[in-house]
Amino acid sequence: MARCNCACAHLFAKKTGTAESRPLRVIHVVNPSFGHTFSGPAKPTLRLLREWSEPGITLTLWGSDYLSKSIQSNAQFWGTPMHNTRAVRLRWSVRLLWMLLRDRRRYDIVHVHTLWWGGLLAPIVAHLVGRRAIYYMTLLGSDNPSSLASQKLGGLKLACFRQYDGLIGVSKALAEDACERCSARSLVLPLYVTFPLPDLNSASRVTHDPAVREKLHIPATAEVLVFVGSIIERKGVDVLVELFLRLAQERNNVWLLLVGANSVLENPRLDEDFVCTLRKRLSESYLGERVVWTGLIANEAELVDLYLASDLFVFPTRAEGLPGVVLEAMGCKLPIVTSNLPNSTDMMVTSGENGYLVEVDDLAGFEAAVTKLLDDPTLRERMGAAGRVRVERDFSFEAYCHKLADFYRQVAGKRTRT
Repeated sequence: MARCNCACAHLFAKKTGTAESRPLRVIHVVNPSFGHTFSGPAKPTLRLLREWSEPGITLTLWGSDYLSKSIQSNAQFWGTPMHNTRAVRLRWSVRLLWMLLRDRRRYDIVHVHTLWWGGLLAPIVAHLVGRRAIYYMTLLGSDNPSSLASQKLGGLKLACFRQYDGLIGVSKALAEDACERCSARSLVLPLYVTFPLPDLNSASRVTHDPAVREKLHIPATAEVLVFVGSIIERKGVDVLVELFLRLAQERNNVWLLLVGANSVLENPRLDEDFVCTLRKRLSESYLGERVVWTGLIANEAELVDLYLASDLFVFPTRAEGLPGVVLEAMGCKLPIVTSNLPNSTDMMVTSGENGYLVEVDDLAGFEAAVTKLLDDPTLRERMGAAGRVRVERDFSFEAYCHKLADFYRQVAGKRTRT
């Protein structure tokens, strides 16, 4: 399907042309559950919308009422999970496409974050009215071109997706897939830590706040492994549980802290049978009392406390875009043990420097890496400090905004910053 460049597009463009003196207006399009239901990219997007300060570019949000509600009433993030039924998706898609036509004078670029049919058709409608469209890819195997092509109606979905003028990937793997299948301009734009980094310049990661551990009923002297994310198979939590059971047989002081949604009340897309299987496995081992399930933590200060109450971050995920939780843990000076996902986790972790990369599902490899770190507090301290330096240097919010602003200007055909 060729990009829409019919005569009516030129008429619309002429009628609504943008003056050089006017700000470049970008609308971010999300689905209705944005901010209400757990979603990894939601917090970075929310901070971007709230704190954006790049000159000459304005951002607004379409598709969800969370931003306005949270500003007016300090609404709790992820406070009211919403189910995106087929009817909801259809109504949202129709309304979005109508708004793109009706309100064409209100925007210059549409920046889409969801591939419901409204999101797939958005670039076609944007071109019809002389506007540009960008899509933000966050998960390899889900919203990248190769994944779309393998889905039902994949040929049609991919043809629509190719209408985007710009594609942003949170990892190199996503951007490379886009380059292979699409002709659009692409950008690798890694995430950033959404909360202010704790002041740990003079703090030792070997010593923890006893009050936090006491609240969790974890002994002050325990060796704590922490995982942050939804309790789902893709995140490799089954591997993590087996790892803990192996370690716990040899180490009487090791504990596991599972931070994240573990029921459909917190994440409607979660498989509760998978969670029940994990709980049963722990119960049968008689080691379940050394595992703390916190559930979904929306408060960022509480989340930081949980990172600081732990000794190392273990994340045996099987597929990711670029996991923001790894950056969060690095920002809290935790050494990382995670799966080796080329052009994803290896963008954040260098084995032997700020943690270890282990092959996917390699239980013995995870056990060896975690054991080495648990046995050597000095090594944990050094790797945690190296991770904090990398986050501050390579994954800052300011650098993210500057790169995104330049990409908007490039897609719009404007001169970039000097």
